[in-house]
Amino acid sequence: MDPGRRNEALAACVREQMDAWQAVVQRVVEAGIDAGEFDTFDAPSVAWQILGMVDGLNAQALVRWDGVSDRGTHLARAVEGMVGAARGSLLPGGVQHTGMIPSPDS
Repeated sequence: MDPGRRNEALAACVREQMDAWQAVVQRVVEAGIDAGEFDTFDAPSVAWQILGMVDGLNAQALVRWDGVSDRGTHLARAVEGMVGAARGSLLPGGVQHTGMIPSPDS
């Protein structure tokens, strides 16, 4: 059973929330481009790809992640490649950056 296909009100709510998250992630990507920290030209698509990875990793964590606790590291490394960021720049304690993405200490 797929509640989103059978309940249009629920589906509309979920779409609204997904669109809102995509807009937030897109703004972060655009800010990284503007700051010279990201080298990508399609912020909207990158935002959807990031959300898709987050969604997929969450699904894997629920059903069969086998105790791996560093999903964030995997995601950060993939996103660094997608946006052309310096390796390690999206990891806590990684490469110093200009401040577009807050460090854990800030």
